[in-house]
Amino acid sequence: MPVSHAGYVPPELEVIERHNQAAIEAAQESFTAASTRAGIKAEPLTVSASLVSAGDQFGQIARRFDLAVVGQPEPEANAVEEIIVEGALFDSGRPVLIVPYIQKAPLKLDRVMVCWDGGRAAARAIGDAIPFLERPLRSSV
Repeated sequence: MPVSHAGYVPPELEVIERHNQAAIEAAQESFTAASTRAGIKAEPLTVSASLVSAGDQFGQIARRFDLAVVGQPEPEANAVEEIIVEGALFDSGRPVLIVPYIQKAPLKLDRVMVCWDGGRAAARAIGDAIPFLERPLRSSV
C-alpha cells in the first residue's frame, strides 16, 4: 500500500502519476525533435509544482526569456493548463504568444491583431511586441 507524508495514497493516483510521466516524456521527445528540425539547440525543462504554485513558477521561469510560447488550453482541459497561461500572462512580465488549441498548421505570422485600451500595460505590451510585429525587409532581387 503506497503511503506518503500525508497518509494513504490511493492506487488511482499511481495510475495518474504514470500517465503524467508518460505525457511528460512524449512532450519532451516532441519538443526535442521539433527544435532539432528547426536547427535550434534547446533543452526541455521539467519542473515539479503543485496546482497552487504552477502558475507562479512558470511566470518566474518565463521572466528569464524573451518570449513565452504557451498552448491555449482546450475547453475541456484541466486547470493546470489554464494556470500556466495565466502565469505567463500575469506573472512573467514578458511577451507571451498563445497558440490556439485548434492550430495544426505551422505558425504563419502574416496577420496580427492588437487589442488596445490605451493604458500603461497595453503600451508596454505593444512595445514588447514590436520585434514580432515588424516584417523583415525583403530583397527585390
